[in-house]
Amino acid sequence: MKGNWQFLILAFLLAATAWFFVSGRERVDAWVELPVEFTGVQKDIVIRRGLRNRVEVRVRGPQGLVRNLDTRNVAYSLDLNGIKPGMNTVNLDPSSLPLPGSIEVVEIDPPRFQVVADRVEEKVVAVKPQWRGELDDHYYLRGNETIPAVTKIRGPKEFVDRIDSIPTQAVDVETGAPTTVVEDKTPLALPDEITAVPDVVQVRLVFDVDKKDVEVNAPVRLENFSSYDAKVSPDHVDLTVRAPVPLLKEGSLDDKVSVNVVVSENLEPGKHELTYVPKLPPRTTVKVSEPKTVTVTLVPKSQQESAGTHNATRSDNTNASTE
Repeated sequence: MKGNWQFLILAFLLAATAWFFVSGRERVDAWVELPVEFTGVQKDIVIRRGLRNRVEVRVRGPQGLVRNLDTRNVAYSLDLNGIKPGMNTVNLDPSSLPLPGSIEVVEIDPPRFQVVADRVEEKVVAVKPQWRGELDDHYYLRGNETIPAVTKIRGPKEFVDRIDSIPTQAVDVETGAPTTVVEDKTPLALPDEITAVPDVVQVRLVFDVDKKDVEVNAPVRLENFSSYDAKVSPDHVDLTVRAPVPLLKEGSLDDKVSVNVVVSENLEPGKHELTYVPKLPPRTTVKVSEPKTVTVTLVPKSQQESAGTHNATRSDNTNASTE
């Protein structure tokens, strides 16, 4: 037995070789997944649905080759040059797969694509500003605009034809009493199938509040820049103001409204008819005022000093007096 060991090794090698050739040449089937590459789509055509990025391929070949098949660099190349608007049936051709010649493509799943295509359309449409927030009673949106006011959209004709305007994404507005003007740069709220140029716009919102007319007897306040003492007549003027309703609900405007008179430093002593500037709460305007001017009398300080009265270079309503 010990003298025949060489023959035993040779027999073992022959058996192993025979097993290798038999098993390696045995043909087997296997499913592999391959990516799909698309070519040939015309510029004015858009694919809306029906395509898949990967397909299942049933291959058949020698067991050794099938088991070692490297699919990392293999893809199914699909030519879509003939695609037209509407429904298209695209059959998958097994011969388009670049597999080794000894491997046969038995079937592809799915065997075809039902592709829906459309023609690309462009259109200029209006942009509509959107906002969100809860306003207090009496506050409301008075106006809005976007800059620019229009945008050019692009996408499948079926979608583009149905669009007359594109909304913006909502601008957040301060809750309660918003500021008069709110501005923000905001993207457009575009459907997935649509692109736009520009796709970001400036939104401008103008808010207002309900107002009511009221009568106010406003005190006159002097800003005296002259070197004289000043007296004003009358010391109150009658104003009809339009004020926000929420402000009027807080109470009278008597302590919130006044008029200012500026006495310039180059005025000479004597009487001067001067105009005044109302000082008003926010969002309040003057509709009627009476009188239109007031009389300011400048008196040399020496006259007051001789009378033992203290004078200030600049005075406000505390040294304003009625003639």
